[in-house]
Amino acid sequence: MKCPVCGKEARAHIYRCAKCAVYVHEKCSRKHVAQAHKD
Repeated sequence: MKCPVCGKEARAHIYRCAKCAVYVHEKCSRKHVAQAHKD
C-alpha cells in the first residue's frame, strides 16, 4: 500500500481517509485532505 501523498510504502502509522478510502501516513493525512478535499 503506497501513500498517495509522499509515494512511500505505508505500513505503520497509517490513516484511512473515509471520504476516498485511501491509506495515507498520519503525518501525510493533513496534506492529503488539503490536496484531495479542496471543495
